[in-house]
Amino acid sequence: MKKLLTMLINAFVFLISLPVPKSSKIVLCGGWFGKRFADNSKAFFLYLSQNKQALGLKRVVYVTDNPDLCGLLTEHGYDVLMKKSWRSVWCHFRARYHIVDQGPMDVYKYFSIRARRVNLWHGFPLKRIGYLCKNTTQEIAGMTALFPQRARTSIGGWGCQYLLALSAEHRKWMEQAFAVPGNHVIEGIYPRIAYMKGEISPVLLPEELEAMDIVRQWKAQGRSIVFYLPTFRDSEEGNACLVQTINELQPFLQEQKIGLLTKLHFAADTGGATVKGSDEIVNLPPESDVYNFLAHADVLVTDYSSVYFDYLLLSRPIIFYCFDREVYETQDRGFLYDYDAFTPGEKAQTLQALESAVIRALQSPEDVMASYQEVYASVIASVYGDSTGTLQQLFETVKRL
Repeated sequence: MKKLLTMLINAFVFLISLPVPKSSKIVLCGGWFGKRFADNSKAFFLYLSQNKQALGLKRVVYVTDNPDLCGLLTEHGYDVLMKKSWRSVWCHFRARYHIVDQGPMDVYKYFSIRARRVNLWHGFPLKRIGYLCKNTTQEIAGMTALFPQRARTSIGGWGCQYLLALSAEHRKWMEQAFAVPGNHVIEGIYPRIAYMKGEISPVLLPEELEAMDIVRQWKAQGRSIVFYLPTFRDSEEGNACLVQTINELQPFLQEQKIGLLTKLHFAADTGGATVKGSDEIVNLPPESDVYNFLAHADVLVTDYSSVYFDYLLLSRPIIFYCFDREVYETQDRGFLYDYDAFTPGEKAQTLQALESAVIRALQSPEDVMASYQEVYASVIASVYGDSTGTLQQLFETVKRL
């Protein structure tokens, strides 16, 4: 009954939108359920907007559920619409390309039925994602075989989306994680990498501007900057432990004159645990974009987050604080790779070991990098392949879909 209802909704939207001509010169972008302006969809939207004329585009539109974000981006001269508005519906009908980085809820999914639906996604998977979490290879193969049917019975046709992969290695995981055939995975650069490297003019939210001012003050004071970016756990207790770690680091940061940037994952439920205020710690809001700040960090501390694959390209030390590694591997998401072989950096399992690793990374970054150079090279080769291409090449690929 649910599938039949979905097919009826799709048929109705298809019919009412049919008189509206699609335009390959209009691109519609959305991200993170309509609530955030961050990550790949943000970076691609800014790139397309800033190069609209050179790319032969008429409109590049971002849709959001956040009225403050809508107002801010409009003030900056960008084309932004509230997602659930009549103007947005019209734009959904007109745009040939609908670009997201999380899922159908990033845009007004019901009105994507005649568009080319592209999911840029948000990371190379060290941990298990999608269907890889709970399904065998054989079960995923069975779901992939049903792909044509899923495409017809998904709202807005989002079962028939295209996915972005960084390399052939990444492609195989995306095919399995989303149970899609190979011809629905395209290869290209992550737009957020170009943004991180300063190749796209940035746009920061007010809270991000405040945080950036503090980062500049730290640099003026001669402080080192460490960025702690843990991934989320499936339990409140696990996420609360991350907050406890940040709070317990405060005396060490003060003693070593270190500024700590941190941000809990957007999806993390901490059960009410909060980061304490401190002159040494900036806890970025959940909706903020870490790619505004990554290039300012002297050292990255993470655990199982894919953010380190991007940070690798800056050639700076990475520390893996994996205090709950056994629990995460056996009771939470688990890994797609051998953790030790695929994480080029020192592993710390206690707070004291983490502090010692941070000191070594800040005092002798070249030596630390040299000790993991082989693993660095191997991981970069696996994740990025021979070439990551350019954003112009990525857009050309999207246009050929």
